[in-house]
Amino acid sequence: MSDLNQVSQLGAFPASLGIQVARVVVGFVLLYVLSLQLLLVALALLPVYYVVTRFSSERLARVSQFERQAFAQLSTSFRELVEGLLHAKTFPSLRSYLTSVMDRRLGAWRARLRSFFFYDVFFKQSFHGLYRLVRLVILIAGGFFVVEGLTSIGSVIAFSSAVYNLLEPVTNLSYTFAALSKFHPYVKRVEEVLNLEPEKDEGEELERVDSIELDDVVIEVSGRRLLSGVSMRVERGRVYAVMGPTGLGKTTLLLTIIRFREPVEGEVRINGVDYRRFRVSSIRSRVVYLPQAPLILKASLWENVALGAPIRREKIEKALRIAKVDFVHDLDEELDPQRLSDGQKQRIALARALILEPDVLLLDEDLNAVDERTEAEIMEELRREIERGELGAVVVVTHRASTLKYVDHVYVLERGKLVREGAPNQILPPQTHEINT
Repeated sequence: MSDLNQVSQLGAFPASLGIQVARVVVGFVLLYVLSLQLLLVALALLPVYYVVTRFSSERLARVSQFERQAFAQLSTSFRELVEGLLHAKTFPSLRSYLTSVMDRRLGAWRARLRSFFFYDVFFKQSFHGLYRLVRLVILIAGGFFVVEGLTSIGSVIAFSSAVYNLLEPVTNLSYTFAALSKFHPYVKRVEEVLNLEPEKDEGEELERVDSIELDDVVIEVSGRRLLSGVSMRVERGRVYAVMGPTGLGKTTLLLTIIRFREPVEGEVRINGVDYRRFRVSSIRSRVVYLPQAPLILKASLWENVALGAPIRREKIEKALRIAKVDFVHDLDEELDPQRLSDGQKQRIALARALILEPDVLLLDEDLNAVDERTEAEIMEELRREIERGELGAVVVVTHRASTLKYVDHVYVLERGKLVREGAPNQILPPQTHEINT
């Protein structure tokens, strides 16, 4: 379960705590009425009783949590096994691998379950054993008080029975406090998210982007250099491609353009001005970034594209036409993300970006799941939008050489360094169809 699902379970604890505290108060008053002397004996035994029950309840809560985690892993393995049946026809070793993982996790869950049952029995038996011990001590002390004339036999018998009304809620409280402790890491992580400092959004408003320049930009994250001395230029009215092996700086380059990463050396300029002079939100409204795996909501096509913004129907229909979203025929039709292919999701996300009318559109392999023919149609539409002046520029990260047909300039990155750039025919030989990934 997610941290939020875990934290949501805390809602039941206040009522439970209130009930148990009320029971303790009522039990205390009842025992006080029966015999003050015996109540003092019970209170003397209460700390020992609480420590023992708290220890056993903490162990029970811990093994219960481990059992739930093991069961969650087992459920994940079972789902992966079912979903992998189709792929197992292509990869015979997949089924045996998933089965072995599931068997291993089934064994782990059984071990956790046995441990849980052991501590559950231990917890219950420790409660009953301590309760009998407390009653025995009270009866012995009560006999002494009867001899001394401090109380009656009837009061001792009634007290020994009524003491359950004090010990049982104390036991419940000790278990509740132990159970609460397991929520601490979940609450802490949720608090960390809620207390994140908002991104500083200061500076001038960016009205229009005519050019973006990176000059010897260096990006480092946790001491690791992701970009090293990269220089490039993006101008309005042109289409650019960024190519190179997977995982060696292309996404970092695009994230730097939208100020998701800040250079430790070098400079990024928009319209010839240091881009830190402009508001972050202003930059991202004019330079729109699309990741490879976009977020698609379980909502209507209209809602997925507009995201609550008051957008005219004609504008949405135009964006859908450019992005080739031809697999949904009604804007009010609810989409199920689980039933959409990756390529369909990418086309919906592209339409979502186009209605923003960006000056620069950054496509981070956003068309890699679309077939080449559809991608070609989309790239042709984007070029026409640029020629009409309704779209500024496009930067596309791609591994497909066929995409270069629609590109004006290519940048090739390797290990965070710009190793080549130029016109498409200067980068790849004519017969090349795909970059090695």
